[in-house]
Amino acid sequence: MAEKTAIEILKDFAKRTGREPQSHVKDMSFFMNHTHTVHARTIWFADKPGSNRFFAASSNHKHLGIKASYSGVFIPLDIPQKAIANIRRKTLFDRLQLPNLRKTEKFNNKKLDKKLLISGEQIERASKILHDQKIQHEILGFMKKNPPYRVIINDIDLSYIPLFKSKSYLGLVRAFWEIDGENIEKLFEDIKQFEKHL
Repeated sequence: MAEKTAIEILKDFAKRTGREPQSHVKDMSFFMNHTHTVHARTIWFADKPGSNRFFAASSNHKHLGIKASYSGVFIPLDIPQKAIANIRRKTLFDRLQLPNLRKTEKFNNKKLDKKLLISGEQIERASKILHDQKIQHEILGFMKKNPPYRVIINDIDLSYIPLFKSKSYLGLVRAFWEIDGENIEKLFEDIKQFEKHL
């Protein structure tokens, strides 16, 4: 019996927990004599019927970095879609102060600015979110518990989810696909804490 794929595992989890998964697989192979097929895959489902909290996972190797393969949970925000932010833990390279290709911003909170880095575009348009003390508290708490994750605003294309075609979002995201059901439930609980302050 063949091992289940990540998309099959996530579909099973969604159905088992009363959620309705939506998925899409697209053949991205571009040579006639290719040795293996390359696919772009997406799957998403709401936390519960009528909820604006979504889990989503995508892989598309046309992209680079976290955009090539990611998963996470997302909620809508009332800010311009041009505001893009990616918040991650600082690394040794950041301490060496190597040039960053994207604009960086500060939280204006010494504790957060020491540990976390915000990069993106038109970040100032998201300042009402990023400079809110309650949201800052949630960001720091989440990042401490979940080192592989990032907190992002509009930094990946979620237009395959109808709500986010014309709406900004905040997401708790990691590279690669999260397929452990218990971890997905924890992520939904974590993003509820952010939702309370928005």
